[in-house]
Amino acid sequence: MGKRKNRKSKRLLTGVFFIVCLVPLVLFVYRWCSNRDYIKWSDYKIYYMSEIPVEPQDFKADFEDIFQKVNHRYPYIQEKQLNMDSVYNACMSRLDTIRQKTDYAKLLCEFFAYLKGGHARVSFHPHHIGNDVVVIEDHAFISNPSKEALKAGLMDKDEIVTINHIPTLEWIRKNEKFVAASTDAARFSTSALEITYDYTDSVRTFEIRRGNELSKLTIHLLNVNQRSGKEWKKVEQKKLNSKVGYIAINTFSEPEVVPLFVKALEELRALSNLIIDVRTNGGGNSRYGDQIAEYLIKDTCKNWKGDQLLPNKNRYTGKVFILVGPETVSAAETFLVALKESGDVVLVGEPSHGDMGGVVMPYRSVHGICFTLPIMPRITTPGGHPMEGTPIQPDYLVHKTVKDFMEGKDTQIEYILTLLGIISPLV
Repeated sequence: MGKRKNRKSKRLLTGVFFIVCLVPLVLFVYRWCSNRDYIKWSDYKIYYMSEIPVEPQDFKADFEDIFQKVNHRYPYIQEKQLNMDSVYNACMSRLDTIRQKTDYAKLLCEFFAYLKGGHARVSFHPHHIGNDVVVIEDHAFISNPSKEALKAGLMDKDEIVTINHIPTLEWIRKNEKFVAASTDAARFSTSALEITYDYTDSVRTFEIRRGNELSKLTIHLLNVNQRSGKEWKKVEQKKLNSKVGYIAINTFSEPEVVPLFVKALEELRALSNLIIDVRTNGGGNSRYGDQIAEYLIKDTCKNWKGDQLLPNKNRYTGKVFILVGPETVSAAETFLVALKESGDVVLVGEPSHGDMGGVVMPYRSVHGICFTLPIMPRITTPGGHPMEGTPIQPDYLVHKTVKDFMEGKDTQIEYILTLLGIISPLV
């Protein structure tokens, strides 16, 4: 009799165990299936603000659809303490008076900026002549300009004093309300990159300081079809001197970045120190970053989601420094955090952007406006670093200086050479 009771108790406990395990799985599957209102990336379309496929009479219906998708899918509403009812009412009230497509598009930018996430965003084509601006010590400069920028009259190291007669820092701050980012620093740096952008006009007036002279310059910005862009390499390498090699990884968006990196590494493998530069890497696919990280780690470690990274048999055996900055974002940050948590590299520069993203999906409104949302609940890396809202801090905080910039020096690379006790000139 007692054995029968024990068997029944075991069956009951087993049943309870399976129910406890099954319920979360069922809920996950249900949520996943109900979340399939996203679109294919191949169907994601970007428009100029003046050409969006929404007519004024449909602005409210379109916004209603976008709002409901965001309100239902965006996982950080409570965590970020967003008052969705308040922002909904404010936007709907403004839509009573909006009659122009550009005004509706700008309202959408403000709405997504309110969400405080770099991957919760709506995108529109800008008119521009290149992404060639750097802010150093609260001064904005043209750096390595595109041939379109040069043709328009800009030169390397020009300081931009005013934009459309507005002082540059003031313009950057005003533009921040349209920028999607999870931190104030990231919002500022992204806004600064748009100095040579305009989403509603193709003409922009700058006041330029060149040397000791001030001059005004009116520039005609180009659309997507007019821009040829400057020569851009996914991976760049060079030998700085007899002891230090340098590899810039400028993107993780293309699979060929991995073999390009491996080729660059082979050319510099004999050097005892290696600098990896991801300061302008805007991300892409974290798998490519994982594959490259395995050439730089010395022991097994974990990536951002807890999967194991194993040292490649052809890994680099010297000392590794990583250059990081506010434009290091998304998959570039998952690459960065894995290396930092491995303890096998030294980070130098400025804090990263602070938006790793995780899993990001594309959506489209009922009238054709495309936008993206992260769909994973907030998680932390194996080392405890939050996936969003917290920049990755360098081991050595080094800000660029105007003096070095004007002299053609890279303050952060010079700092690494100083750490290594190297004072010989670069080759």
